[in-house]
Amino acid sequence: MKVAWFAFIDRYQALPGDYVYAQQYISGAANGAGDGFLTIDESPMVFQHLTGSGYLRCPQCTSSNSILPSAYNSLQNSYGGIMAIFHDSSYYATLGGPENAGSARLQVHTGGRIPSNIIGEVDRKLDDGVANRGDFVFNDYESTSFTPGVADCTTKSQSAQSGGTLDESVTLWWRHATASPPVEPNCGGSVAI
Repeated sequence: MKVAWFAFIDRYQALPGDYVYAQQYISGAANGAGDGFLTIDESPMVFQHLTGSGYLRCPQCTSSNSILPSAYNSLQNSYGGIMAIFHDSSYYATLGGPENAGSARLQVHTGGRIPSNIIGEVDRKLDDGVANRGDFVFNDYESTSFTPGVADCTTKSQSAQSGGTLDESVTLWWRHATASPPVEPNCGGSVAI
């Protein structure tokens, strides 16, 4: 994803999904706004631009409308969660839910349905393994009737966790298989680009 993202920017001098001349240079693509800001309903155009220019393989990513991400217009993670790329200001998880951290930043959202122990491992490899700190954090942007909350995917207890000695009163760790309650099978995260 990262290679495709930066190759597109290098080639077209624009963000995928925001490229204002997409119809002219990418077969079957819709023009982006050209404002340097991607909203959630522009996220499918990110995948459309990356697919149309040959950087991704995504047969369902051909929709030319600005609509919310779905299985019919966006990439899916290995567990069937809908991925998205857009500017989002919810990137600090607390037990009350994702907090609005102020200014929006461009993020790749993993989509939901990922087991908490798996997404925790992704966080450890990309960042620090803590669900509410760093560049990779809990995020539940994929709102469905079965979307878990922060408390479902994380725990304040560091037992059965690997990592540093952060203050447990504010640190949220991803649930491991040995955590109590155990792994939540439907979690998601996001990472800043």
